[in-house]
Amino acid sequence: QKLGITAIYVTHDQAEAMSLSDEIILMNKGKIAQKGTPQDIYYQPNSEFVADFIGEVNFLEGKVIAKKEDRYIIDVNGVELQSDTYAGTPELNKNCKIVLRPESIKLTDTGEIPCEVLFSTFMGAYQYYQVKTGNSVIKINDYNPKSRKTYKAGDKTYLTFDNTSLHIL
Repeated sequence: QKLGITAIYVTHDQAEAMSLSDEIILMNKGKIAQKGTPQDIYYQPNSEFVADFIGEVNFLEGKVIAKKEDRYIIDVNGVELQSDTYAGTPELNKNCKIVLRPESIKLTDTGEIPCEVLFSTFMGAYQYYQVKTGNSVIKINDYNPKSRKTYKAGDKTYLTFDNTSLHIL
C-alpha cells in the first residue's frame, strides 16, 4: 500500500489472504468462485463453497416466505428471521441456506431460536459451544465470556444474533 503497487499473491492460507489483500479472487477447480474485498467474501459469500472456505461457518436451513422492502423474511424452524443480504435473488416459497458465522451468535435465556447445548468449553478468549436446533448443529464462539452466563451441555437456551449477521444463499 505504501508503494502503491499491485501484486498478485497466490496462497491457500485463508488468514494470510485476508490480511494481505485489498481484493481476493477465490478459485474453485480452476474457475473464479468469487471476487471481492475480504469483507465481501467473508460476510457475503455467493455460495456454500465460498462461505465454507473462508472462516468457520454455520448453515441454517430455512424457507424464504416474504419480501418486505429490501429485506427477506425467512422461516427457520417456525421462527421468522429477516435478512437484507443475499447471494443472487432469493425466490419466495423456496428453501434456502443461511450463513451465520460462529462469532455472530450469543446464547441467552430468551431469544430467537430455541436450542440445546451439546458441548461447552472455555478457550480463554472465548467460550466455544456446539448447540442443536432442529436438525442443525451450530458452532458458537462467544468472545470475552467473563461477564456473561456460561451454559453447559444439556442446557436449554436460545440463539440470539443481529439480523445483519444473516446472509441468504
